[in-house]
Amino acid sequence: MTSNPAILTVITSLRKTNIDVQQQALDTWRKCGFSIISVNAAEEIDVVGEHFPGVGFAIDRNAKRDSSGNYYVMHDSMLAELRHSKGRYASIAYSDVCFSSEFVPM
Repeated sequence: MTSNPAILTVITSLRKTNIDVQQQALDTWRKCGFSIISVNAAEEIDVVGEHFPGVGFAIDRNAKRDSSGNYYVMHDSMLAELRHSKGRYASIAYSDVCFSSEFVPM
């Protein structure tokens, strides 16, 4: 028996700040049955990933770093991940946005 692929793959970029807010948001995504891919600079993945088990990560080799050391991923990198997503549908969302299963066809 094979499992059904997620109806929606959500592409985001998880941050190393406000972890609890992002975890709450991602919990709503999982309740909707979404798969999650975070696009991050390679240097961020180990730090961020430990807080978000079950999230797939993609490296943005073009991420930019500001003067305070924060990374910013390129929108093009997120669009590239949309192209490779395996869900029936795909979307880009901020990592602190909550979804309601009330509006998601299951």
